[in-house]
Amino acid sequence: MFNNPATKDILASLYAINIDQLRRPELTGVGFDFQDVADKISDIANVYKKIDDSQEKITLTTEEENNIQSNINGLISNVINPVISFSVKDNSNASQQYQDIINNLNNLHNAFIALTRPLTTVIDISNLTPGQLKSEINAFSDFRNSAEKILKELNEKKESAETIIRKASGIGATSSSGDIFSTQAKEHQDLAKNWFRASIASFAVLFLAFIFIFNSWPPFENFNIAQIKDNVTLIHALVFKLLILSSIYFILHQCVKSYKINKHLYVINKHKHNALSVYPQILTAGEDPETRSAIASQAAKSIFEQVPTGYLDYDDDPRPVNPTAIVNKIIERKA
Repeated sequence: MFNNPATKDILASLYAINIDQLRRPELTGVGFDFQDVADKISDIANVYKKIDDSQEKITLTTEEENNIQSNINGLISNVINPVISFSVKDNSNASQQYQDIINNLNNLHNAFIALTRPLTTVIDISNLTPGQLKSEINAFSDFRNSAEKILKELNEKKESAETIIRKASGIGATSSSGDIFSTQAKEHQDLAKNWFRASIASFAVLFLAFIFIFNSWPPFENFNIAQIKDNVTLIHALVFKLLILSSIYFILHQCVKSYKINKHLYVINKHKHNALSVYPQILTAGEDPETRSAIASQAAKSIFEQVPTGYLDYDDDPRPVNPTAIVNKIIERKA
C-alpha cells in the first residue's frame, strides 16, 4: 500500500507503541489522566493499519504519503514521547506540559481525520457486497427524501411566518396611520359644521341687510335714494349701501369657502382611514409576492392619490397634482 520506505518505517514505529504504557495509570490519582490519549492513539494506529492492509483497493499519492508521515511524526514527537517521559516529581511545570500534550493531540487528531476519512470511506464502500451497496444507496435516498421534505416544510413555515409578521406589521402601521386620519377627519367635520352654521347666519344677515337697505328702514332711513336731491349725497348713499352689502357678502363667501374646504378635507381623510382599515387584508390577499406587490401598489395609489370630492371647484382639473408620481420621480433620480 505505502510505497515510500520512510512511510513504512514511521508506521512500524507507530505499531510498536505499547498502548498500555501510554495509559500511565499511576498518574491518574494525581490529576493527570492519559486514558483518552491512549485510546485515541490506538484508534489512529488501527485506522492506519486498515489503510495499509487495503493495498489493492486504493492508491495514495506522494503528497498524501508525505502528509501521513508528518502526522505520525507529530504524534510520536509531540504526544507519545512526552506522555512516556511525563513526570510530576520535581516538575513545577507539569500542569502546562500536560495541557500542551492534550492540545497537540487534539490538533493532530483533527488533521488525522481530514487525511484518512476519504480513504476509509473508499475502503468501506469497496468492502460492501452488491446487496449491501444497494441497501446503503436506498438508505441514502430515503435520507435525501426526508431532508427535502423537512426543507419544504421549513420553507412553508417560513412563508407562513413571513405572512404573519407582514400582516402584524401592516396592522400596526396602518392602525396608527388610520387613527391619525380618523382624528383629522373628525376635526374637519366639526369645523365644517361650524362654518356651515356661519354661512347660514351670514346669508340671513345679508338677506335682512338687503331688505332694510332697499326699503330704507331704520337705521338706513337717511339713505333713501328717492328723497335725496343732492348728487354728492346720493353718491355717498349708494357707496355706503354697496359697501355694507359687499362686506356682508365677502363674509358669506369666506364662510362658504371654509365650509367646502373642511368638508373636502373630511371626505379625503375619511377615505384614507377607511382604505387603511382594510389594507392589512389587501396586503395578504395575493398568493405570491408579485401579486401582493401589485395589489399593495394599487391600494397605496388609491389611498394617497388626490381624488375629487365635489366640494372644491378644481376637482375637475384634468391635470391634478399626483403625489405618487412625484415620489416615484424623486426615487428614480436618487437611484
